[in-house]
Amino acid sequence: MRMSFTVLSKSAKNGNKCVAGICDNGTLVRIVSDDESNDGAIPNWYIKNSTKGLDIRVLDRIEVEVKAHLPNDIQPENYLVDLDAMPTILN
Repeated sequence: MRMSFTVLSKSAKNGNKCVAGICDNGTLVRIVSDDESNDGAIPNWYIKNSTKGLDIRVLDRIEVEVKAHLPNDIQPENYLVDLDAMPTILN
């Protein structure tokens, strides 16, 4: 499933990134990976891939491929991102 949102936060997490934002309908989104050793952090190469000219920044509107909604008690906004499908910057 493709999901687009405006990035509101791109912070450091376990040497990688934590990326969160908001969809047009007001839904909060936090993309996570399936890497449990990094607590679901998003790899740096996914956020900044110089070979594709990608550098996602706060307030960028992006589109990602998500595999599933993965809510938990603390973060109901979690969505598992497909790391094999690079994000697209829409703005």
